[in-house]
Amino acid sequence: MSWLDSLPRADLRKRHKLMPENALLVVISQDCDIACRADSADPCIELCVFRPIKSRDVFHGNQFVHSVRKLQLVVEGQWFEAKVEAIVTVQKAELAEVLAGVCLSVLSEFDRQCVVRWRANRYSRTALPDQFNEQLFKVLEPALPKIDEAARIEGYEGKSYIRALYVWIDSLVEADCYDFEIFALLRDDVGDEVFSAIQDLIEELAVSLSDVSGFNDVSENYVDRDSHTFVSYLTRFVKLNLDSESLKSGDSDTGVDLDPS
Repeated sequence: MSWLDSLPRADLRKRHKLMPENALLVVISQDCDIACRADSADPCIELCVFRPIKSRDVFHGNQFVHSVRKLQLVVEGQWFEAKVEAIVTVQKAELAEVLAGVCLSVLSEFDRQCVVRWRANRYSRTALPDQFNEQLFKVLEPALPKIDEAARIEGYEGKSYIRALYVWIDSLVEADCYDFEIFALLRDDVGDEVFSAIQDLIEELAVSLSDVSGFNDVSENYVDRDSHTFVSYLTRFVKLNLDSESLKSGDSDTGVDLDPS
């Protein structure tokens, strides 16, 4: 059976150009699934097919984790592109036989993080109306470098006192105007001076969003430490997906726990 026969979309299974001989096949199964001793419990490995592309087809919007449908990365000077529908499932035993006669490569930590976040974002990306997102990212993108600089933990490259940025809006349907709140959850060990600096920048962000969009900022708290923040408070918010910005800044730790120890 062809590996393409494992594609979820039946209309793609006969498209052999989807997986050319010079394709890059990236293992996306978790380590624990691969190492599972009982192959009957986890008999397969998932592979993401990256096709080689020409330089003219390289697009910044398809790098890092900006797009949930395509991902482009460069390996040993050659650009490759993956599409979300090009995920094949292969029996472990069959894959082991194939690997015995091919050249194996290890992705850089940066590229590995990109692939992991790209796949995760397909299911966990922020679900906010297009109208709100469009206005938010007008002010968020220029504001992030200042926020990142203020929140950086000295001596720990890429680490931040900000655990996550959250947003609340009064409606998830497309509308001309929204009431909104922006909230930054901070590590408990953030000092008062840094706390105040981040607070000012998050408030400035909210004010800028209100100015450019006409949306109503109804924020009660712009920031707070995690030890002072109840889970019940955060459940009303949506966590903003800033993985692309984190990866561009060299931060491979884009989860909640940013402990530098």
